[in-house]
Amino acid sequence: MRADYILFIPCDITDIPQDILPRLHHTLEQHPHSSVVYPNINGQALYPFCLLKRNSLETLNKHLHQQQFSLKHCFTDLSPQTLDIQNAHLTYHSLNSFEEVHDYQKSLDS
Repeated sequence: MRADYILFIPCDITDIPQDILPRLHHTLEQHPHSSVVYPNINGQALYPFCLLKRNSLETLNKHLHQQQFSLKHCFTDLSPQTLDIQNAHLTYHSLNSFEEVHDYQKSLDS
């Protein structure tokens, strides 16, 4: 099966808005020359959490071939869009160690 889009969600995102996919898709539909959209949650850009159009593959391969691994720089070539989400109760947590998991769990108990 061929798809026109691919959604990437990092495995350490702890809270994903239920309507995120339709909102990201709508943003790309409103900007036909853009090939990527990512959320900006409370002012924090989440580049690895993105919806990409199939036509972005050539640009991604070019950056990888040139050993340019920054999503931020790669997305510049894809006419990026952001989906701004403002919600005081929604925070982004990147959990990359047992200590961060422990701290996050403690914050939920508070």
